[in-house]
Amino acid sequence: MPGGDKKETEEEKKERIKKELKEGGKKYTIKIPEEKTIAKNDKIQIAEKPRVEIKLTVKGGNVISPIKVSDKIDCVAYHIYWNTETEGKIEKHIPKEITKGYENKYRYIYHDKDGKEHEICTVDKHEIKPKNNGIFKSTSEIDILSTRIGVKSDDNVIDGDTRRRIVFKNDDVAEYGKHPKKGNIWRIYTCSGASKVELVKMGDIVILKGSLSFSGTKRRYTSPGHFAGLIGAISETGFKITSLGSCFYWGSCFPSAEHVNGKSVDTRYLDDVNEQKFITSMYKYGFRVKQIVGAHKKAFTHAIREKMPVNGSSTLHDTHLHSEFLESFVIDKNQ
Repeated sequence: MPGGDKKETEEEKKERIKKELKEGGKKYTIKIPEEKTIAKNDKIQIAEKPRVEIKLTVKGGNVISPIKVSDKIDCVAYHIYWNTETEGKIEKHIPKEITKGYENKYRYIYHDKDGKEHEICTVDKHEIKPKNNGIFKSTSEIDILSTRIGVKSDDNVIDGDTRRRIVFKNDDVAEYGKHPKKGNIWRIYTCSGASKVELVKMGDIVILKGSLSFSGTKRRYTSPGHFAGLIGAISETGFKITSLGSCFYWGSCFPSAEHVNGKSVDTRYLDDVNEQKFITSMYKYGFRVKQIVGAHKKAFTHAIREKMPVNGSSTLHDTHLHSEFLESFVIDKNQ
C-alpha cells in the first residue's frame, strides 16, 4: 500500500484507483455476492453468500481482457412470470450442461410486474413411479395383496393422519389411518405404468412479502410445476399461506385420494376477500383443473362449491381449499 505503514483513507484509495485506471494495465479481481439456498430440516434457508470472482484487466478505463466467472452455476430453473393482470406464465429453462452437484436440483425464480427477478429457492428432486388416485381397501384385501405381491417395507408411522404404510415390491403403496369423514380406513395407491414423474420437497419458506408453511402434515412433496404455480400465487398476493399438504415422498397422499404425484394441494382459508384474490392468482398461475371449496363457504370465481348435504352437515372442504395444477401450463425451454 502506498505511504508505508500509514493507513490509506477512503478518499486516497479512490484517487489512487483513478490514477491506476488512467495509466492502464492493472489487473483487478471483483468479488460479487451471490445468494445460495440450502435446505435444513424442513426449512429452506438462505446460506451465507459465497463469492463469485470476476477477473479482468483494465486499460485506459476500458476492460480489455475476457471476463471469467470462477463458479457459475448451471441448473434447471423454473421461471415464473407475472406477465399480465390475468395471465401468468411458467417456463422451465433447461441448460445444455448442468453443473456437477446440481443434477437433482431445481431453482425457482419469480419475475415481478416490473420485470425484476427474485430468486426464491433451490430444492431437491427425485423420481417415482406415478400413482393412480387412491381407492378404499379392506384389511383382508391388504393382507391378500401383501402375500401375492410381496412387501418392500411395512412401517407404523405418525404422518399427519397416517398411522401405517406398506410399500409393495411393485411400488404400490397402501396407507392406513383416520379419514375426516369415513373414520379409520385403508387406501391403496397403485402404480399407473406410465413414465416416471418427478417430485420436489417443499419447505417452510418466505416468498417475497408472503410465506408458505405447513400444519399437521408431512405431505410436503409436490410436482415441480405445481410448486412453481404456488410460488407465483404467493409472490403476487404477498399472503402468508398455510398448507395442509400435497403428497408424500412415494406419491401417495393419505387421507386424500386425488393428491397423488403432487398434483393437488390443500390450503387453509383466508378471509373471503383475500381468499378470492388467492384463488384468482392460483388460477392465473396454472391451477386450472379444479379448485374446490366447502358447501358452507361462499361462491368464489374459479372455484367449485361442494353440494350442501340434505342434513346440512359439514363437507370435506369446509376447512380448506383444494387446488389441482394443470401440468401442461409449464412451457419447456431448452437453452
